[in-house]
Amino acid sequence: MIKELRLRAVADRVLVLCPAPLTVQWQDELHEKFDEEFTVVDSHLARWQLGRNPWEREDRCIASLDFAKPQSSIPIASCPPRAPPSRRPCEPWLAAWLGTGHL
Repeated sequence: MIKELRLRAVADRVLVLCPAPLTVQWQDELHEKFDEEFTVVDSHLARWQLGRNPWEREDRCIASLDFAKPQSSIPIASCPPRAPPSRRPCEPWLAAWLGTGHL
């Protein structure tokens, strides 16, 4: 579904939400089965961004629901300050909640 929506230019930004222990498993499976590259956004990545918001840097992310909650120390940005010319201003995320580790 994600690949089809990206090909149709319906979803340029994709956020996959899943339980924290499954983030790396989803990243591996999306790469192995669909040749899709996603970045796992978590507190470790955010800590090494040197003041940058990882939600503004990546278009395809996987995160735990807890990390993506508004109370998180790094809010999910829907309007990157310096969006590439190909990205429409304030483009929303296509989000999917995946509760298990099976595709």
